[in-house]
Amino acid sequence: MQDDLFQGEAEKERHEKAIDDLCLIYPGKSIEIRQCYLQKLESLVTGARIRIYLSILVTREVKALLRNPCNLTSNETRCDNI
Repeated sequence: MQDDLFQGEAEKERHEKAIDDLCLIYPGKSIEIRQCYLQKLESLVTGARIRIYLSILVTREVKALLRNPCNLTSNETRCDNI
């Protein structure tokens, strides 16, 4: 994971757990999940004032993307559609 996204070990662990939980719900999509999660997180983290909710927000958005399989291909993640 990109360490510069986090303000401490607890925050990093929270996001790792969110990614792991998504991978359990959507087996076989771990690469897409990680890429999409980190891309979405990176776009939100800069302006975030209350960072504790980021894992919830990003998880919801990644789940929405994964519910619509047209948004994902095996070689590419299209997180811009979220």
